[in-house]
Amino acid sequence: MEGSIELAPSLINSIFKNGQVKVMRRGELIGRLKEMDIDHDDAEDII
Repeated sequence: MEGSIELAPSLINSIFKNGQVKVMRRGELIGRLKEMDIDHDDAEDII
């Protein structure tokens, strides 16, 4: 996905809905980003 770095705040907000704070393992967060068609390198950059 092009521009995923620019979209990082909205991508992260879509994972943590309603402003909830949640503890999540790095692998789980990467998996959620991959489900959104973000490749591994971009997911690493976003994190």
